[in-house]
Amino acid sequence: MFIDTSVFVEILSSQPDARKYELIIESHAELFTSALVRLETIMALTKFNLGSPLQNVAAFDRVVAVAGIQFLDITDAVGKLAVEAFAKFGKGQRNTAQLNLSDCMSYAVAKHYRLPLLFKGEDFSKTDIEMVKF
Repeated sequence: MFIDTSVFVEILSSQPDARKYELIIESHAELFTSALVRLETIMALTKFNLGSPLQNVAAFDRVVAVAGIQFLDITDAVGKLAVEAFAKFGKGQRNTAQLNLSDCMSYAVAKHYRLPLLFKGEDFSKTDIEMVKF
């Protein structure tokens, strides 16, 4: 399972659905994310005044370590899939998903490595990505 930024932000900012996502993560053996998800999570938490970037990355890294989440490489092949995701589902395109840069990359990493995507929100549900069922 590939974990998107939206899930980390939910957990690390103690939002109402945080525990639900923690239980989903605990129920899966193979957990993955990317370095771009790390960066976007830290940027989002810092923007919401939930700590400094260094405090937020420490909290993120604790979640990753406790859950045993591994980082997947963003290769050129993944980058090409991200461009395809943008063309089909990106902001300004003719699809209601309106994925941003990081969303396109999460989509591409999950697709490339053939992993279901765990996310919060509606945007990915308007794509053809395999989603985590819960």
